[in-house]
Amino acid sequence: MAGYEINDKAENIWLQVSTKNQNDGETGKPVVMVCGPILNADTGRKETEMTANEYRRLRLHDLQIISADKNTENPDGSSLEILAEASVKLTLLQVKATQSILLNLTKDFSRNRETASKGATFILYNVSRLAVIRKKYFRGVANQVYPALPPVEDIDFSVLSDSEEWALLFNYLLEYPSLIKRCAEDIIIGRPAVHNICKFLLNFCSVFSVYYRRNRILLESKQHLLPIVQARLMLAMAIEQVLENGLTLLSIEKIEEM
Repeated sequence: MAGYEINDKAENIWLQVSTKNQNDGETGKPVVMVCGPILNADTGRKETEMTANEYRRLRLHDLQIISADKNTENPDGSSLEILAEASVKLTLLQVKATQSILLNLTKDFSRNRETASKGATFILYNVSRLAVIRKKYFRGVANQVYPALPPVEDIDFSVLSDSEEWALLFNYLLEYPSLIKRCAEDIIIGRPAVHNICKFLLNFCSVFSVYYRRNRILLESKQHLLPIVQARLMLAMAIEQVLENGLTLLSIEKIEEM
């Protein structure tokens, strides 16, 4: 629950990216990381004309249309920029690296691309929601509504009896370090499994979202309720930290408020 130490020591890995397997097993040569092609949904052929920046602008245009349809206020558009970038990255990274990716590249607004953006929106929304919960509690501390949060070792986690609470803990929080270790080992041998991180984040958010709908985290500040409030808050803060770490690994920026 207290998190894990992160090693920021720089280590070089010699990788060569290719669409063909060129590994010959020779020592001293770079490991070849095979990547599948991007296919144009209209032609079914490999896309060779549209650049990454053009595709990002396409996704941003879609989001601007959706935002306008929903009358969403966003004066500077910064959140949409972040969301467009996140949508592109998640679209590309959630597919196994060796597989081809079929993209709708039409210049007109596409509902298919809107659907593809929902995964990124879902993750970023849950991270934002968790941040709001955390900030609300500590504002309550400042206003003497809630007591200061005790150290993690002094919190009674036995009050977390809901099956979803334990699923969040055992299936996701405790599993996360092993997942990252496996992904790092796969990259070293040229078989990146970054799609597993994307799948993990989406599933993690799905379980938390269901839990959040069924359980109120910040209950009233009554003495008999404080143990469960603080245990749930610590669980929520751990979830927020792991989700943020996962987004950082994917080079996806979070949105403070959505």
